[in-house]
Amino acid sequence: MTILMRGNDALSTNPSVGVDAALSQHGSDWLWAVTAIYIAAFIVLLFLSFAAHESQRVFHYIFTISLLVGAVTYFAEASNLGWTAVQQADDLDNGITRQIFFAKYINWSISFPAMILALGLLSGISWTTIFCNIFITWLWVLTYIAAAYTATDYKWGFFAFGTFSWVILVMSTLNESRESSL
Repeated sequence: MTILMRGNDALSTNPSVGVDAALSQHGSDWLWAVTAIYIAAFIVLLFLSFAAHESQRVFHYIFTISLLVGAVTYFAEASNLGWTAVQQADDLDNGITRQIFFAKYINWSISFPAMILALGLLSGISWTTIFCNIFITWLWVLTYIAAAYTATDYKWGFFAFGTFSWVILVMSTLNESRESSL
């Protein structure tokens, strides 16, 4: 095997055993492309952080961490790792089990609060509001992962709580951040 040889053998190296609805070859190819974009953006932002003014570096640090976590999680997904099989709740002809990538939720639990922190710092809202918004973001992500892992129609309850958390977060971000930045 040479370094110039191309190909994606992630699904044959890490097969989706025991899953009816699983990642396809084209899906894995797409996730490899997203991984490359995340890595490139991470490297560019990392180098830009060395040239940034000291007062602006905090934003570079926040987003480099988010990009690195995103690169790792997309690498895991593209490699067909970081998933579990979950029983489907619907009665459609999709099979009994589906593949859930918990790596995606790890990315969300790091990246979304990082964005909330950066928006809060930019708009000048209080630390109390920033921390409250971060916890609401975690509630949003955790209820969505609970919905993904629930095998009955009760998953929609978790989804509703998560969506309600998201609405609270959006209203807080739009209202308080806008008022504070004026």
